[in-house]
Amino acid sequence: MNKFITVGVSVALSLSIALPALAFVPASTSTDSASTGASVTATQTTPLGGAPSTPKVSNTKKKAILKTLQGKVSVVNTDSLTFASGGKEYTAQLTTSTELMNRTRKPVALVDIRVGDTVRVYGLVNLLTVKAQLVRDITLPVKVK
Repeated sequence: MNKFITVGVSVALSLSIALPALAFVPASTSTDSASTGASVTATQTTPLGGAPSTPKVSNTKKKAILKTLQGKVSVVNTDSLTFASGGKEYTAQLTTSTELMNRTRKPVALVDIRVGDTVRVYGLVNLLTVKAQLVRDITLPVKVK
């Protein structure tokens, strides 16, 4: 009874090793006999090009995530602003759809945001670049009419 189980596992192992390796050429084969008399064969495969196959490594790039960052403005340009947050320098890319607001969420112009102001930037963060959806200058005083 024990031999049937081992033989069944041996056949299953042989199929699971052999089927994915149809596009590969065997580089080395080793056979191991258990005390039951059944044998299991393991094969290391080599691609048809000749180099040993290597495991696929997942992409190490970080994906952009929606996030809010707060920091002090160091540079203001017509289409971007640079600010420091958490010891890093970020560049917020501004588009025509980017909303610019003061601390009470009233709309402001880009010329109102100055170097040294504290801003909160909400958008897609990828490494040190933010595709800004909202820039809120929390330093700007409320304009009294």
